Amino acid sequence: MYLYKDDGTIFTKDFIQPNNFLLATFDPKLESAINLQAITDSIVAEAKYSDIQQLCLENPDFELSCRKGIENRVNEIHQRIESFATTDSKERYLQFKKEYGKVEALIPQHLIASYLGITPTQLSRIRKSINICK
Repeated sequence: MYLYKDDGTIFTKDFIQPNNFLLATFDPKLESAINLQAITDSIVAEAKYSDIQQLCLENPDFELSCRKGIENRVNEIHQRIESFATTDSKERYLQFKKEYGKVEALIPQHLIASYLGITPTQLSRIRKSINICK
């Protein structure tokens, strides 16, 4: 999940794991600026936030499932934001490998670097230093 910044560069917002919720926008008046690119075979279910709200009103089990999914996603987002303040780029990359190691080889390096808040060159250096240390 990514968006284009004003200067034309890509900001990778998130990598969505199977069965995760995608949070693009909660404001029904705004069109989301988010772009999606599948790196594996995927099924994406899209819905307007107002439709989700209606389903939640009609089905308490669905509401509970949505609430738990959204709470988990918000928690993951907060952890990622905090990692930018509390860890260095190498630690963020190691965490990325832990979370996305199974699909890392499928993700273009520039998207991983964008997600980590570093340049592709910095990512190459980190990967090289990790391989040297083994």
